[in-house]
Amino acid sequence: MVAGQQRRPRTPSRVQAGRAPKAYGLAKNPGRRPRASSQERRQRILDAAIQLIQERGFAGVRLSDVGRRVGMSTGHVIYYFPTLDDLLVEAISMTEDRFSHDVDEELARFPSAWSRLVRLIELSCPFGGAREAPSAWTLWIELWVRAMHDPELALRREALDRRWTDAIVQIIEDGQRSGEFAKVDKGTVARDLAALMDGLALRIVAGDSETTTDDLHDAGVRAAAGWLGFTPPKRSAARSR
Repeated sequence: MVAGQQRRPRTPSRVQAGRAPKAYGLAKNPGRRPRASSQERRQRILDAAIQLIQERGFAGVRLSDVGRRVGMSTGHVIYYFPTLDDLLVEAISMTEDRFSHDVDEELARFPSAWSRLVRLIELSCPFGGAREAPSAWTLWIELWVRAMHDPELALRREALDRRWTDAIVQIIEDGQRSGEFAKVDKGTVARDLAALMDGLALRIVAGDSETTTDDLHDAGVRAAAGWLGFTPPKRSAARSR
């Protein structure tokens, strides 16, 4: 080296140059949006479908509408959900999963079977008409209508409905073991209670001026208390599904 000449910084090799950015996370382009995973894309499609069905009704929604809402091609939507019926069933399954998770956490706070059953009734009451009611109720009504004309869809509807009645059956079993409830046919009571609540809920979501959420709550608790032999408590604040 010539005296007084500055040493030139050593340029790292390609391997060396590639290591530090990778190790410290610098190799990522900060301006590039991370690519969505397959599960994230499915979720976006489901969320968009739920919104559109609640806004327009099932008959007013096409797969292409869902694609436009999420910025995807129709073919991309079909890749995940070949038909609108598939999308509807999956959307209901997702909302029921969320509802079941929330309900399980909520009911764990109640020590007695009768208090858990009453709370489940409260949580299942819809509020408002079709546009104001929680999306799960709108989706269920659309599925019931579709299932009337499609045997395969009817079987899928029945499987989803069974989750609701099974939850009631479980609470009744707990109450019978603890002596809180009478020894009645738990399956029959669960079916009848679910049917009573579904029927009144349909009126509420359809905008019936003579049926309110309080009517639904009171009818459900009154019927359960009569069938199972417990004294109905005063109503508490409810949170709908």
